[in-house]
Amino acid sequence: MGLGKAEDTALWVMGAAMAAIVAIQVACRYLFNASLFWSEEAARYLLIWLTFVGAAAAFRRGAHPRVTALVGRLPAPARPVMARLADLVSTGLFIGMIVWGTQFAWFVRHQTTPALGLPKWMVMAALPVGGLCLSIHAMAGLTRRRSP
Repeated sequence: MGLGKAEDTALWVMGAAMAAIVAIQVACRYLFNASLFWSEEAARYLLIWLTFVGAAAAFRRGAHPRVTALVGRLPAPARPVMARLADLVSTGLFIGMIVWGTQFAWFVRHQTTPALGLPKWMVMAALPVGGLCLSIHAMAGLTRRRSP
């Protein structure tokens, strides 16, 4: 399974899990007047992971917004150069996400989440994992010819 397929599968599973958790919580609250103490926290942490994995999937598809006013005025031969420059700068940012996200996950490694009791590093690992996926996609963009 390639990285793109793994991202898409993870997004589908996490999105479905989050929707199910929220739906069950709403049903429990309004039908049985009982609240699931862990549901809000689980949905929040799934949303964090969805954000970073989703950012990588969107980057892979070229779905992130771009400012093309300057690039559109460049001569056609310069546009692929600017696209590669953007991928290079993006790669630097994504490597920063890996480094600083890993440092932060390490910093909170002994903490646990209040309701679920999960190690917080599992939640914070979304940042370096997303950065790694984004870096791979940006570096792949450096190896292929394209224009914005």
